[in-house]
Amino acid sequence: MNDYTGIEFLDKLYQNLYMSDEVQHTKENTDNRKEAIQKYMDRLERIHKEADTETKKELLYSLYFDKYVIKEENIPYYLDKEAIINAQKKSLGMWLDYLSNETANYPTWAKYWAFQGMLKMGSYDEAKEVYLKRDKKTIAPFVSANAEIIAKSIETITKLVNGQEVTPILEEKFNKTDSFNKIYTVFEKKYKKNIEEKSDNIDGEWKKYNQGSREDAIELSKSLENMNTGWCTASEDMAIKQICGPYDTENGGDFYVYYTKNNNGEYSIPRIAIRLNNHDEIGEIRGIDEGQNLEEKMIDILENKLREMSFLSNKDIKENLDKVEGLRELTRLGKKTENKEVLTEKELIDLYSKEFGFGWTQDPRVKKVQDKRNKLDDYNNINNKEIKVMFLTRKILPEGVCVNDKEIVLEAAKNKREAFKYASEELRSNRETILELVKQDGGLLQYASEELKNDKEVVIEAVKQKGYAFTYASEELKKDKEFILEIVKYSGYSLKFASEELKKDKEVVIEAVKEFGRALEAASDELKNDKEVVLEAIKEGAGALQFASEELKNDKSFILEILKQKGHALQYVSDELKNDREVFLEAVRQDGRALKYVPKKLKHDREIVLEAVRQNGFAFEDAPKEFINDKEVVLEAIKQNDYCIHYISNELRKDRAFLEKVNDEVNKIREKKNKQL
Repeated sequence: MNDYTGIEFLDKLYQNLYMSDEVQHTKENTDNRKEAIQKYMDRLERIHKEADTETKKELLYSLYFDKYVIKEENIPYYLDKEAIINAQKKSLGMWLDYLSNETANYPTWAKYWAFQGMLKMGSYDEAKEVYLKRDKKTIAPFVSANAEIIAKSIETITKLVNGQEVTPILEEKFNKTDSFNKIYTVFEKKYKKNIEEKSDNIDGEWKKYNQGSREDAIELSKSLENMNTGWCTASEDMAIKQICGPYDTENGGDFYVYYTKNNNGEYSIPRIAIRLNNHDEIGEIRGIDEGQNLEEKMIDILENKLREMSFLSNKDIKENLDKVEGLRELTRLGKKTENKEVLTEKELIDLYSKEFGFGWTQDPRVKKVQDKRNKLDDYNNINNKEIKVMFLTRKILPEGVCVNDKEIVLEAAKNKREAFKYASEELRSNRETILELVKQDGGLLQYASEELKNDKEVVIEAVKQKGYAFTYASEELKKDKEFILEIVKYSGYSLKFASEELKKDKEVVIEAVKEFGRALEAASDELKNDKEVVLEAIKEGAGALQFASEELKNDKSFILEILKQKGHALQYVSDELKNDREVFLEAVRQDGRALKYVPKKLKHDREIVLEAVRQNGFAFEDAPKEFINDKEVVLEAIKQNDYCIHYISNELRKDRAFLEKVNDEVNKIREKKNKQL
C-alpha cells in the first residue's frame, strides 16, 4: 500500500534520495518524486522477499556487506582485521535478518529510515551517552538490532509523521537527518536502566489477551515495557496492530504470554509469547533468549500449552511440536558432545544445517554446541556433498584447514569466493582450475599460487572479470609496461595497482583513463597537471576532473573547454571559478542539471536558469521557487520534456493563454514521439 506521508518525510529528510541512482533506475519518466521513491521502496521490499533461499540471501547480504562494512585498508595494521570485519558483518546481518523477517511488519519507508539511521551510528561514547557518527574508518560493529527498541522507534516516527502527539523529548528529534540515532538512543537508555528480573523458578501462569480488545493490547504492551524481552510487542502501537489488526490478518488475533514470578512473588516476568492470527492459527512463538529464541527450561512449558490448544489445526500443532522436538534434539546433541559421544551422520547434518528454535535467528545453543566440536572431524565424517560445500561457504572449518577435493572446493568458491581459502596448495597451483575460477570471479586470483599470480593469461582473465583483481598480481607484472598497456584496456582501474614508475608513464596513463576516467586518481602529480591526459580522462567521465591538479581546476580557459563537453564537471572546478558567471553559463548550456551545482547567489540569475531548462527541462527542479510563476522559464522546461507540465504552479494554471501555449508544445512533443515510433 502507498504511504505517501512517509514517502514525503523521506524525501524531505534525505534530499538526495530522489536523484540517487537507485531511485532513478527504478522510476519511470512519468513518475513524480513521491511515485518514484515509492517504487524504489516497493522494489526494496520485493528484493528481500525474493531472497527466499540461503544462497539468494547470502548473495543479497554480500551486496550490503560490500557497500557498508569497513574495508581492510581502513583498519589499522595492528588490529585483527578479520575479527573486525566479521563483527560488522554479523551485526549488520542481524539488522537485515530482523527487517526482512515477516514479523517486522512495518511500512517500508519506516524500515528504510531505521536502516539508514543505523548505518550512521558508530561506537557509543559512554561519557557523552551518545553514538558517534560512523564513517569509513569506524571499526565498531553496528548497533545491536534490538527488536523492542526498533519497534518503539518506528512507532514514534510513524506518529510524528502522521502528526500525532508524542513526548516533547522525542518530538525535538524529528526532521533531523540523525533522527533515528536520537530516538533510538532515548529508548535504549530507558532499556539499559531497567534491571532484568529473571527467575530461576519456572513456575508461572499463562495470560490471554483477546483479539480485538484495544484495552488488552495496551495492557499487554505495558506488561512488557522495560522487561528486556526484545519483543516488538512492547511497543503499544505494535501490540494494538497484533491484537486488533491490521497485521498478518485484518482483525489481528489472540495473544498468550507466560509470566513467571518476580522477587515479590508476582507473575510479571514474560518468558514465552504465542501470537495468533485470529483465534485459531499460530502467527509466531517467541522467547526471551538471544534472537527471541526459547530458553531451554521453557521447552516443556511450551509443549504442554500447545497440546492444550485443541482449537488449533493439526498441521499447526504438528509444525510447532516438531520445532519443540528439534530443541530437544539440540539438547541431546549438546549432551552427547559434552560426553564425547560419536554423532551419526544424520545428527551431524542436523547440527550444521537444520534450523532450530522459534526466534528470528538460529537458536544460540547451536553455535555453542558446534564450538565444542572438532569441526574438521565432523567434516570428514559427512559424505553429503551439499553439506561439505556449506562447511566451506559458511566458514565452519577452522582457519588453516586445507581441502583437496576439487569438486567440493570449486562448488564452494562459485557460491562464495572466500571459500577458496580452504583450497590445498595443489588446487591453488592448478592452472586449469584457477583459470576456470577467475573467469567467474576475478577476485579469486588472491588465492592462486605465486606462480599463477605471475601468469599473464590468468591475470588478464581475472582483470577482465574484476578490475581490482590486478592488486593480487605479482610485483613483476605490475612493473611490466607492455603487460600494463594491455591490462588497462580491460580495466583502467588497474592503474591503481601498477608500479609507481608506470603511474608516471604518460602512454600508460592515457590508455588507462580512456577506459576509466577516474583512473586519473592513480596517476602521478605531474600527469594530473597534463591537459592532454586530463582531457582524455574527462571524455570518459566528468568525475575525473576531481583528480586533476588544483592548477588545472583553476585554469578558466581549460575549464570552459571541458564544460563544453561535460557540464556536470562543474562540481569539481576550483572555489575561485565557482563564482564565475561565464563558467556556470557554459556548464548549464551543455548539461542543464549542472544547475544544482550553481551557488545560491547565481541561481537567481534568470539567464542561467533559462539556459539550464532549455538544455534539460528537469533542471527546473533545481531552480529557486521564485521561477515557478515565470512563464518563459516554465514553458522552456516543458519544451524539453512534456512531463514538466507538473511544474506549472496553481497561479499559472489560471492563465488560459499560457495553458494554450503549453498545450501546443505538448502536442508538438507527442507528435514527434509518435513519428519516431
